[in-house]
Amino acid sequence: MLGVLVAVEGPSAAGKTTWCRAHAGRFVAEYSPAGREPDGVDLALQAGYWVETNSARLAAAAELERTEGVAVCDGDPLKLHYSWCLAAVGAAFLGSVRTGVRARPGCLPGEAIGFGRCGVRQSGAGGGA
Repeated sequence: MLGVLVAVEGPSAAGKTTWCRAHAGRFVAEYSPAGREPDGVDLALQAGYWVETNSARLAAAAELERTEGVAVCDGDPLKLHYSWCLAAVGAAFLGSVRTGVRARPGCLPGEAIGFGRCGVRQSGAGGGA
């Protein structure tokens, strides 16, 4: 059976969780801060933390997809878009996007995450992860 994973996305307080509760029944909840998140000084440590944390969300989505046929996630389970969006508006270093993408391939054996030229520009340099 081919399943479907739906990631409900939008800005903070847009109603993603409300939508999931109203329409999905069971869903993968958004990330709740645990108080042990890295401070961002060490990009590799930060990327590793988020790969581990968000891989657990992806695993929960895969299990829900396997059992229900459709997995609805309150947000992108891997949060790949988050750093990219921050970099796109100049609020984060593009290196954090690249570090995060490089840290993720091992967490999806047999799967692929594709990124084309994304148009992020920082310090006049062309972007792309």
